[in-house]
Amino acid sequence: MSGDRSQYGAIEEGKEPDYEAQGYQNEALPAKGSGIFSSRKYIISAVCIGILVAFLVVIVLIVGVDILEGDDDGWWEGKPSEYKNAAVAAESPVCSNMGVDILQKGGNAIDAMVTTDLCVGIVHCFATNMGGGGVTVLRTPGGKVEVIDFREKAPAAATADMYTNGWSSTVGTLAGGVPGTFKGLYEVHAKYGELDWSEVVLPAAQLARAFEVDYNLANALVDGEENILADPGLSSVFAPDGEILKQGDLVAWDSLADTLEKIATNGIDEFYNGTIGQNFIDDMVASNPETIMTFEDIQSYSVEWRDPVEQHYRGYKIYGAPPPFSGGPIIAQALNILEMYNLPRLGDNVKSQHYMLQTMNYGYSDKTGIGDPSSTYNKDNDMEGKIKTMITKDHAADLREHISSSTTFPPEHYIDLFPLTTDTDGGGTSHFSIVDEKGYAVACTTTVNTNFGAYFMSPSTGLILNDEQDDFNNPAEPEPYFGTAQSPSNYPGPGLRPTSSMSPTIVTKNNDIYLVLGGSGGKRIITGTFQVLLNFMDFGLNLQDAVNRPRFHDQWVEPIVQWDDGYDEEWRKDLKNDYGYNVSSKAQTSTSVVQAIFKSSSGNLYAACDRRKVGKPAGY
Repeated sequence: MSGDRSQYGAIEEGKEPDYEAQGYQNEALPAKGSGIFSSRKYIISAVCIGILVAFLVVIVLIVGVDILEGDDDGWWEGKPSEYKNAAVAAESPVCSNMGVDILQKGGNAIDAMVTTDLCVGIVHCFATNMGGGGVTVLRTPGGKVEVIDFREKAPAAATADMYTNGWSSTVGTLAGGVPGTFKGLYEVHAKYGELDWSEVVLPAAQLARAFEVDYNLANALVDGEENILADPGLSSVFAPDGEILKQGDLVAWDSLADTLEKIATNGIDEFYNGTIGQNFIDDMVASNPETIMTFEDIQSYSVEWRDPVEQHYRGYKIYGAPPPFSGGPIIAQALNILEMYNLPRLGDNVKSQHYMLQTMNYGYSDKTGIGDPSSTYNKDNDMEGKIKTMITKDHAADLREHISSSTTFPPEHYIDLFPLTTDTDGGGTSHFSIVDEKGYAVACTTTVNTNFGAYFMSPSTGLILNDEQDDFNNPAEPEPYFGTAQSPSNYPGPGLRPTSSMSPTIVTKNNDIYLVLGGSGGKRIITGTFQVLLNFMDFGLNLQDAVNRPRFHDQWVEPIVQWDDGYDEEWRKDLKNDYGYNVSSKAQTSTSVVQAIFKSSSGNLYAACDRRKVGKPAGY
C-alpha cells in the first residue's frame, strides 16, 4: 500500500455547510424542474410511476435480468427501508438477510461482506462468483478509508496480441483471468474481521447445497442456455436432467459447497497453494489444452491495498477506487466540474441534465487512458500523474471553459488528458453496501464480467471462470468508432489487471458516514452511481427514489444518449432539439443497478435496493 495518503487528491474535510435539504426529506428541497419526481409535476409524477408499474411485465421481457417480475407489495416504491443499527443492501434478498445474520451474531461489516459476497456468487452466479474478482472501499470506525483491489490478473503467458489468432476473449478457458475473490475476502477479513473465518464462510457452503432459482437467475439461464448446455460443469448444476432449470427449481451445487467447506476449514491456501487450485487448472486444461493459465499463476496472485481517490464536493467528502478502476476518478472530476454550476440552485431540470452529460463526456474520454498502474506503458506515459491532474479543481475549471450552456459537441471536442482512443468493458457484475453499528462501512463490487463469465465451470471445484480478459483492449480489433484505436493503456500483459468501471463509493459528512453506494452494469456503472449521488445529494430525492429514478447513459465516443424507460420525455425532446444531442429513439434494454445506504444525522440508516434487479435490503 502506498505510504502517500495524498496520492489521489487527499484533502482535509473542512467545515460542513448545512445541507439538510439534500437529506432524506425530499419535500425540503424546492423542485425546479420537469423531472418525473419533482413536486412541480407531482400529478405527472404519479401518472408516470403508475405507467411504470402497469408495464412492469412488458419491461421485464425487454430488459431481461434487470427487472424482476412479481412482488406487488410495493416495498421498492417511494421510501427506503429504515433501520436503527445496521443495514445490508444487496441485489438478492437472500444475501441481504445472510449478511444481517452475521451482524446479529456479533460480526462487523467486514464479516458480513464475506458472507454476502459468497452468497451473491451462488444465487446470482451469472453476475459474480468466486472464480472472479472485485474491489472494496471500506471505512473503519476511526475514519480511515482504504481500497482493497482483488481484481483478476492476466496469466503470465498473456500477450497484447494473444487474441489475434481467433482465440475467444469471452467464452472458454482462454478468456479467464486469475481469480482474486478468495484472496481479497480473506485478506480484508484477516485485517478487520471479528468472527472466525469459518463462521462467515460456512453459511454460503450450506446455501450452495440447496437454493431456489430466482427470476434473475432464471432469465440468465435462458439467455445463456446454448453455452450452459455445452459446458459439462454448468450443465451438471443448472441442467441436471438436460433442460435448463426454471424459476422456483432447487439447485444442488455440491461441488461448490465442498470447495467452500474446505476453504472455510483450511483457509484460502486450499485454492492458492493446494488441491482446489490445482484441480481448477487441471479442469481447464482438460477442457482446452491451449489454456495458458497455470497453477503458478494462481500461486503468485496477490491483492493490492490502494489509497482511495478523494474529493471534496459541497461539504461532502467522496471516496472512490483508483486505477485500474475508472469510476473513482471520473466521478471525482465530474463533481468538480459541476460544483460551480450549483445544481441544487440550478434545479432538477434539463439544463442540469445537459451539464451532467457534458461531465460524462469528459470522463469517458479520460477513461480510455486508465489502466493498470503497474504496466510499463502507463508508467512511461505518466498515467498516475495525469489522474492526479484530472481530479483537481483547477483542471475542472479549465474544462468548464469548454462547456457550452446551450449545446453539445462532437467527440473530438472532449479529448482531454489522453489521446483519442476507445476502450472496452463488459456487463454483469454485482454490488452491495453495508453499514454496521460498530462504525464500519463497506462498498463492495465483484464480478465475473459478462453473464456466467467464460461459460466454464470447473467440474471438480464448482468454480465459474470469469472472462475478464475481455475487459482488456485488443489491438487487433477493428477501430470501432470514428477511427479511434484501441487504447494501449489497457492492453493485456503478464500479471496485469484490466481496467474496470466498478465504482464503489463512500461519502462522509461532518466526519461521519453519510452515503455508501455502487452499482453493476458494465460501463453504465459510472453513469448510474453518478446520477444516484446527484439525485440524492443535490436534487433532494429520498434514497429509494434516487436509486429507482430512470437514468441516462452516454459514453462519449458512442455519441448517443441512451435512457431508461420512464426517463422524462420533455427532457429527451429538449436534449435533442435544443442542445443538439443524438438521443436514442428507444429505451435502453440494459442498465445499471445501484444499491445504497444513507446514514442520517440522527444515526438512522436508510437502505435502498434498485428496482431494476429487485434486490431487497435487510437490517435491524
